[in-house]
Amino acid sequence: MSNPLADMKEKIDRMDKHQHIEVLKMIQKYCSNETLRKNENKNGIYINMNCLRKECLDEIQTFVDYVGIQETTLNDIEKEKKELIKTYYHDNKI
Repeated sequence: MSNPLADMKEKIDRMDKHQHIEVLKMIQKYCSNETLRKNENKNGIYINMNCLRKECLDEIQTFVDYVGIQETTLNDIEKEKKELIKTYYHDNKI
């Protein structure tokens, strides 16, 4: 049985800097700096997700799902684009 928080953490870890900033904004919307348990170092900000409210975790999960769908869609479009180039421009170098 998988841990939903661990799965969410792994997906967030794979995101880029701009997406990390969006997640941090969501967390800050629900938590004040005094109540937020975080550690900062040169590698980034680490947050104890066990301390976050359910509403916050739900919003983050929605964002994580959206990013996953967006990535899949973009990958599919790129594959289709490569196939079209291969099919229609086979002899022409681009």
